[in-house]
Amino acid sequence: MLRTKLAFTLGLLIILWKCTAEEPVQTIQYEFVNLQTNSSSIHTSSGIAFKDPIWEIDFSKNSSVSFNHPSLSIYGTPQKFILKLWASSAGSEIEILLASHFQFFQKKIGTLQYGEQTIEFNAPPENWEYFSGENDGKVRTPLRFIKFQINKSHCPSDILQLQIQSFICETNISSQQECILVSKTYKDNHGKVYSSCSFTNLLDKEVSGNLDIQLKDWEQNLISASTQKLVIPPSIQTINLEIPVDIPTNKNFIEVYWTFNRNDGKTFLANSTYSKEIDYPLNKTLNPNSPWGMGLYFLRYGSDQKNREKAAQLACQAGIKWTREDFIWDIIEPEPGKFNFDFYDNIVNTSLNYGISVYGILCYWASWTEPYSMKGIEDFVRYTEATVNHFKDRVKHWEIYNEPNIFFWQGPKELYPELVKRCYEVIKKADPEAHVLAISTSGIDNNFIDFCLQANTPFDILTIHPYRRKLDDIKFMDELKRVAQQVQNRPVWITEMGWSSHLWKDGVTEREQALLLARCYLSSIASGAVQNISWYDFRNDGDDPFYFESNFGIIRQDFSQKPALRACANICRNLPDKNIQIRKDFGENIIAFQQGNILVLWSANEDKCLKVKVTESPVIVQNLMGEVLMENNKDKFIHLPLKKGYPLFIIQGQIKGVK
Repeated sequence: MLRTKLAFTLGLLIILWKCTAEEPVQTIQYEFVNLQTNSSSIHTSSGIAFKDPIWEIDFSKNSSVSFNHPSLSIYGTPQKFILKLWASSAGSEIEILLASHFQFFQKKIGTLQYGEQTIEFNAPPENWEYFSGENDGKVRTPLRFIKFQINKSHCPSDILQLQIQSFICETNISSQQECILVSKTYKDNHGKVYSSCSFTNLLDKEVSGNLDIQLKDWEQNLISASTQKLVIPPSIQTINLEIPVDIPTNKNFIEVYWTFNRNDGKTFLANSTYSKEIDYPLNKTLNPNSPWGMGLYFLRYGSDQKNREKAAQLACQAGIKWTREDFIWDIIEPEPGKFNFDFYDNIVNTSLNYGISVYGILCYWASWTEPYSMKGIEDFVRYTEATVNHFKDRVKHWEIYNEPNIFFWQGPKELYPELVKRCYEVIKKADPEAHVLAISTSGIDNNFIDFCLQANTPFDILTIHPYRRKLDDIKFMDELKRVAQQVQNRPVWITEMGWSSHLWKDGVTEREQALLLARCYLSSIASGAVQNISWYDFRNDGDDPFYFESNFGIIRQDFSQKPALRACANICRNLPDKNIQIRKDFGENIIAFQQGNILVLWSANEDKCLKVKVTESPVIVQNLMGEVLMENNKDKFIHLPLKKGYPLFIIQGQIKGVK
């Protein structure tokens, strides 16, 4: 039964909008944020009360108030903004804060006058202040709304009444953005699975066409299909559709494809996935020899211990045995010489209680020090010494700073080797058994690694973050071998790597994310050059479906599970240690790894049906989602259907290649 609902708000989450935000074809105006009413998506600071249709602002306790959103992406490439409002008094100043990647743009957009008024201002970067991140003043779309702030300034009264009539963005959109599709497939409170899709028309005219809905399994076999007519109203109106999804009992995964074929021939796509929850038993035994890590980042849960425990339990079920955690200097030492480890004691103990070892990042500058100076280094070293001393009975691996080869390090590059030298010395003195991880490059930055080596930077383990848009498994393994040779075959850990399932340029689907996780995990360890790998990160950092930083997780913000979690669990639990052997008997461009009785293999560049000889029966073949594809008890030869980039697991029996 198809249910239809007309709405004016964009539905949440996941799936495929491959827009480029380049080569704009037309300009539209739309209300990008609703500040007219008391919306649940907007968080107001203290001192603001909504008395329909008026916002009443009380400046008696705070000289500034704000309307805040964690991350609201703006369509297209914004050109200017138009704010229409009414104010009861003059004199207050208005500011707006927008975000672009890790960079922020801030601007004072005007001073309130009494009565109705219109304030127009251009989009960044011209005449905007900018800070943080790349800190270069370049806008990287999607531009995101973060804060609308009102400062009392010269307002004569402590009470200001404000009616915000509209807040319009004038933006250039590409043809791919004329219709925005956002899909979500989920289980409701009664255990039934549904798939929903919102269709937003950015044009000023009604559009119509045919809507195709397809359900496919992990092998992309068609389970069901339907077609219907669809009409979408003009001017940023949204149609929401929802269908029930029946998942076969032998399937752990389903993907729903929504395809809107507009009558003018243009096609708009969305897809979303549902993965059955993993239900593996908890193994709380520590295993520091495991290569399988994850950026759990328990810091980000703040005081929310319930959800921190929930994440730890889920990671434990998946077989994850390491977590990378930021030991933020400002939290540990908020004032010079005053240390408080209570927060991090809880983080470390929570991890260990679920069988997950911790490696800590000693990172970022305290607000009270002099960053990127010799005095700052001396202060950093004292914080390092105190932290290692406190945790030396529980934490044996310390990474010094994060990605100093890019914008996270804003000072002279030659100070980084100096920082590592000083920290290395005090770490080893405090705990001779500790391992020092360092260099921590964004990408595999061979030049920066050489720079650190020439500066005699001491470290036990090289850490790298080899992000990339595409993964060529064979070339990736070769790169890892070369960087290991560059550091004289010292251990190499990948402390960040991942792909985001956001709906913007370079985002991947959740299906693709699961495949990439499996392949980068397996390839890195099988290379022989890498001893440990951690995905960035475990849980989506937000609900903005268009912002890449919000969608790296293998579970969503609401803890629903992406297929990447099931892929991760299949690897971590079937291949629990780092002794993975490369098999070369299956022919060219077949990647195969063996650990104990478990064999994993896939085709590197094309779909292929591989004939293999059975040397031990029975043979059981599973896919990455843990679904059994084949059970063979008698045949001497079997054919394995290998899809390009789709790992298969031989979990029982033995096979070998046939020439």
